Amino acid sequence: MDKNRSTTLCDQYPDLHVLFDFFTDNPQKVMPSDVNSPKKDSPFYDPYWEAVRTMQESEHFMEGILLRSVDCKPRYPYVHYIVYKSNVVSTTAAAPGCQLKLSLDVKKRPHDSLLNNGRVAIPTCAELDAGFMEILKSRGSYRELHTFVDRHTPLLPKRPSNPNTAYILSAFMTSGNLDNLDKTWSYWSGADYIVENIPASLKLERITFHKILNNFTNGTGSAICGVGESANGMDRCGFSYVLLCELGEALADLNRAREFIDHLKFRQCGVSSLYVIDHFF
Repeated sequence: MDKNRSTTLCDQYPDLHVLFDFFTDNPQKVMPSDVNSPKKDSPFYDPYWEAVRTMQESEHFMEGILLRSVDCKPRYPYVHYIVYKSNVVSTTAAAPGCQLKLSLDVKKRPHDSLLNNGRVAIPTCAELDAGFMEILKSRGSYRELHTFVDRHTPLLPKRPSNPNTAYILSAFMTSGNLDNLDKTWSYWSGADYIVENIPASLKLERITFHKILNNFTNGTGSAICGVGESANGMDRCGFSYVLLCELGEALADLNRAREFIDHLKFRQCGVSSLYVIDHFF
């Protein structure tokens, strides 16, 4: 690994905050729930794209992807992957990373919540159309702890250029002891297993490990996140970690990719699924 090149890239890599929305149905199918809303009278009003435009209005918004699962009966068929940047620039030096060519160890970055200090305008669930609340089961803001990329994969943007790209997304719930889990993340998250066993034909290009910053509320003080159902149908407890693996040629050999994710599910303690890109925004 070229240490000078890695350090330069680290200096240029912004501090990123990632929003994950876990949906039980396609969010584009949500219809306006407030019949008295003045926006509903407009023939061009669409709750989904109205929420997207609200996100894009933030000066910190970078890019967003709606991911669609290709698994049979996935727990979360659709997931938003939305990337924001803060005005803090990382100067963390590079660290060796698995068997990929270049890595960024970003666990020492400032991780204050941009949501708490108001520097990033991410719409809370209370600001979204109420129709989303029926299918939005988990929402959280995360920071990147570790990013590992292939030498030929750009750090930014996250948006891939290869139409055959798919993702393995694994989300993990915890009961505490996060400091110790941070140290052993590559083992229990399955990252080591993926790097060592993924078929070369699927072309593993990027692994990013995320840690929770904030869970969101539904406007009544109830958190929306991962485990256990509350009275209104929303999950009460959040995903503490999310592992996202980018496979550059997964759609060129989809059967093999599905076979691999099935093996991974037997090994992992998290919620895992294979996702393709529905659309960018």
